[in-house]
Amino acid sequence: MMAAVTAAILLTGVGLAAQASAATQGPARVTRPAAAGYAVSGNLVAVAATSATNAWAVGTYAPGAGSALLVHWNGHAWSKVPTGVPAAHGSDLTAVAASSAGNAWATGSLSEGSASKPLILHWNGHAWKQVPFSAPADTAITSVSVTSATSAWVVGEYGAAPFKPIALHWNGSAWKSVALPKLPLTKYVGAMLNSVSATSAGNAWAVGAFNDAFAGPGGGFALHWNGKSWSRVASAPAGQGDPVAVAATAANSAWLIGCPCQGGPAGAVIGSWNGHTWKAVPTPVAKPGSFGGSGNAIAASGRLAWAAGTYCTSGCTSYPVFILRWTGSGWKQTPVPDKPNGILGLAVTSAANAWAVGTTPLSNGTTRTLILHWNGSKWS
Repeated sequence: MMAAVTAAILLTGVGLAAQASAATQGPARVTRPAAAGYAVSGNLVAVAATSATNAWAVGTYAPGAGSALLVHWNGHAWSKVPTGVPAAHGSDLTAVAASSAGNAWATGSLSEGSASKPLILHWNGHAWKQVPFSAPADTAITSVSVTSATSAWVVGEYGAAPFKPIALHWNGSAWKSVALPKLPLTKYVGAMLNSVSATSAGNAWAVGAFNDAFAGPGGGFALHWNGKSWSRVASAPAGQGDPVAVAATAANSAWLIGCPCQGGPAGAVIGSWNGHTWKAVPTPVAKPGSFGGSGNAIAASGRLAWAAGTYCTSGCTSYPVFILRWTGSGWKQTPVPDKPNGILGLAVTSAANAWAVGTTPLSNGTTRTLILHWNGSKWS
């Protein structure tokens, strides 16, 4: 398994082995994580974990109330955990990552009156606490990845539109801004980083998109960290699409997913890194003559990979959710239960253990949190 657990992308932990007494209850049996999740009014957008008894999912509780939602898996059930943010402040969480039972990070935003500022929380094994950091005005953090107690990354954007990308590194005692390579930004064209994934102190990927202040997204880019500096690498597929999420598993293996945005394949743009170049990988939800939809999340562990998003059907009058499984030779679509209106976070650790989090619509117009588990043959 890769050394890092990224924002909203990787989960460690397999089924729980429960030994029953042969004399009283028969032979040993294997039980797996319950499919039932933490279902409340709200949404979940990211999931991460380090073992079968330690997982985290984040989002927003009770939309409209402005309260961040943070839930924990202890191997038996999901339960809500205090974020450490004062109730007087509105907040939301958009990314989570963990490297051990006593080391996890969650990021999002904090509201103070009419103003909003980025929020970074740390789990020390006992409680979540805010961690101070310095960043330019109007900074927004979009993703977090951690590999150890002394190495973690957050990425995002700052400034007024057009935005500029930003990356901060945790060195074990403080968050420090790290220089990014020069990008072709202008007075009207900015850039933002959407996702970061690290496998070690010397290997990390960050992906993002250029943004025209008047025309919106305008193509994507990928950055690589070699332990000393960030450099730009031509992203897949050949400059088409805007990468939304990245999942790295080793120095010679990574995946990215995004949206066509300005044309190209329908449903999702998926690319694979082989150690030398990014290459486009076809998906079964890209239908000729049909545009629209996007990739939302991607997760990988070793040779395993999952992808999720939406695609358009019937002239783009509807956008069904898809979850794709990498078979080793291609992507295969899997049935999705509960008719969610979005799968926003994915995690995988083995062929029989994966998680998906998102939202399901309610009849009153609000949404309910959704957690799905893959047991090797189906989602439930």
